[in-house]
Amino acid sequence: MRTRSPASQPALDALAELRRAPRHVVLRAIERLEAAASTLDTSASVPAGWFLSTASGYAMQVAGRVTGDVALTDACAMIEDLCVTADLRDTDLPDCCLDIRELSEQWNVAQRTIHRYRAKGLPARSVRSGKTRKLVFTPGAVVAFEARRPEGIDRARSFTRMDGEDRQRALARVAELREQGHSPNAAARAVADEMGRSHEAIRQLLARGSGGTDSWTERERRIALRAHDRSIEPADVAKRLGRDAGATRRTIDAARLARLRDLELPSASLDEPAMPHAPLGAPGPTLLADLVSEMREASVPDRAAERQITAYACYLAARAALTISHERAAKLRAEPIDRAETDLLWAARLRVEALRPLLGIVLRGVEARLGGPIESLPVRAATTRLQLALAAAAEAAHRYDPSHGGRLSAAVTVAVDRAAGDAHPPETRSASARRTFSQATTDDWTRRVSPWQGFLEAPRLLRAGVYQIDAGQRSLLEARFGLGEGPHTLAELAERFDVPRPWIARRVREAARAAIAAGRSTAE
Repeated sequence: MRTRSPASQPALDALAELRRAPRHVVLRAIERLEAAASTLDTSASVPAGWFLSTASGYAMQVAGRVTGDVALTDACAMIEDLCVTADLRDTDLPDCCLDIRELSEQWNVAQRTIHRYRAKGLPARSVRSGKTRKLVFTPGAVVAFEARRPEGIDRARSFTRMDGEDRQRALARVAELREQGHSPNAAARAVADEMGRSHEAIRQLLARGSGGTDSWTERERRIALRAHDRSIEPADVAKRLGRDAGATRRTIDAARLARLRDLELPSASLDEPAMPHAPLGAPGPTLLADLVSEMREASVPDRAAERQITAYACYLAARAALTISHERAAKLRAEPIDRAETDLLWAARLRVEALRPLLGIVLRGVEARLGGPIESLPVRAATTRLQLALAAAAEAAHRYDPSHGGRLSAAVTVAVDRAAGDAHPPETRSASARRTFSQATTDDWTRRVSPWQGFLEAPRLLRAGVYQIDAGQRSLLEARFGLGEGPHTLAELAERFDVPRPWIARRVREAARAAIAAGRSTAE
């Protein structure tokens, strides 16, 4: 079960403050917010400080105002988030609470309807249940919501699903309106009004009937997403699959959102730290001898720079998590998904730079376990040891949060020591083995620091060919993928390169394909 996040900045700021409060204060804030939500007048706006004032019991002056309906839904979202913060248990609840199954039976509605009511002002408490969490509704919250929306609950009780005859009648009526010049969306809205159905229900019916996102197979979704990652035009993908181009774009966006939601992202405060200014995107060596040489020459890390870089990386990951939590599959928007992906790629770039000065620590940790230089090992054994150590260091860098205290160098040292093991080098190596060591290849460690780099990183062929293409295309790709500076969203690229926003995505894909082709010809 995924908790919701507030939409307004005053609510987010209040939530960040309350997350740092003691548990008994958080429990009291939950009670106060639920009581206030039950009596809130949604027809009038509230001061921006209403959230923190209500939760703390003290008057807080914050500039600005928030509409009443947003205040209500954000208060409910804060309650769910604070329940997770306090690790709410059954013993913390009042008597006669209902879980979602019991409430759906009491109101005679589907559980999905209850989840929709959560977004419309029904306060729910997230309670630990074994290794998972469950939603619980207090008697006061249930009574208050019944009083606030009696007609809505009555309509939900009387809801019936469309049968085959109704579906055929709706599709025929939409086709008739389309012949009269109505757009698909306008026709769906008109039919929904005529049949007493929701606009979304008719829209989804049309999507299923015309090859929309709901009728796609899992294989087709994978093909479309893979094509997107390879910068293939969505129109070409649609033609290959025999699908509508618009439906193909929506399917790709839905797959991108689902992929992001599968990631374990932090839920931290969104207080933006100072932005570090450091060159980004330099690749790692792919020759084993060059990698060892770079590790031996690594400089001592600067504590202040390390903290600044890692703090901003954590902020970017948390901002991406918040962006993802606000997106809904029924109302997909490509721009927020692009913003989240760009933030995550930027966070990975920063973590690479935080780890780069620590390569010497990684090598010394491996050699301390070996009892000798890494060159004393056969090539395969040396490569394996270094890759395991770098993977452990990358995992430590990915999970490191400077707000929890400690140094990244200490976390990396411990992780490498655990991964290095107790192996001993062989006594001698032949001259041919030494020559093989100087020619051996290894993977680029900078592409494996964060788990999302597997699908957000620039393809290897693109990196190989980016400096062989037109200067304008090269600048576009450098800004897009963060090769030298922070990565840019499509909207930021459109503004920077003075390209109309509807065209910028195509320009990026064209440049990416040109770089990949150049990289492939070089490899051959």
